[in-house]
Amino acid sequence: MKSVISVNYKFMEIPPRELLELVAKYADGIEVYADYHQQAEVEYLNEIAALVPDYRLRLQIHGESTLSLVEQKEFLTHVNQFSVGNGPILVTLHSIYDEDLRESVEKTKQYFGEILKFVEENCPNIKILIENLNDWEGHRRLKMADIVPVLKEYSQLGLTYDIGHVLADGEKELVKLAPEYMSSVQNLHIHSCRSAEDDHLPIYPEDKNWGALVDALKKFGDLPVVFEYNLIECRGESIREKAIDYLKTFAPLINAASE
Repeated sequence: MKSVISVNYKFMEIPPRELLELVAKYADGIEVYADYHQQAEVEYLNEIAALVPDYRLRLQIHGESTLSLVEQKEFLTHVNQFSVGNGPILVTLHSIYDEDLRESVEKTKQYFGEILKFVEENCPNIKILIENLNDWEGHRRLKMADIVPVLKEYSQLGLTYDIGHVLADGEKELVKLAPEYMSSVQNLHIHSCRSAEDDHLPIYPEDKNWGALVDALKKFGDLPVVFEYNLIECRGESIREKAIDYLKTFAPLINAASE
């Protein structure tokens, strides 16, 4: 398994090269979320992308499905220019949310259909993945069972399986995948939670969910595992100290899942 750190705006107090030097000591890659509408965040992503080859790290992207199709195509065209040595850049997107579940599924099909066609024709360096979600703040979002129709519709669409989202929904069986969809999984997200409203927590060996998370990871092969934490919940005073604590949680879980 390849350990990957999830980086968003909270990390941006740390200069890109300094961050990558830390990441290279503990992990195999970095998955970056940058707000398309915040120029400073996009520039941070650009700097990360330019430096990643120096450290032989994977580069992945967590995009945002709230972008219009025009904006999404502009963003993906931009990402397609990044040069990395680990094959296509994995770009994870959420499904579309609508008050009506059926509308959510249909709008997700339409949105991903447009994106996949565009990527096939214009972005050879990108692989699009859809992520299973959990319910959030009383809203019914698309879970694994709900995105199956989207995966059926588009054979070229990959899956980011978020183990933490299944955990946050209170499910005891964390890998709820029919055998035919195991091969669709190309990326994993993992995190712990105290409740559905308090998730994306760091995973420490004393965590009550440790055993369940280890057992879930054992079901997958050599895939990127993105540790997707809320940085503020990690131990330490400064952002740098919290980032180091974040990174130090990777090896114990990966090692336990490899036994």
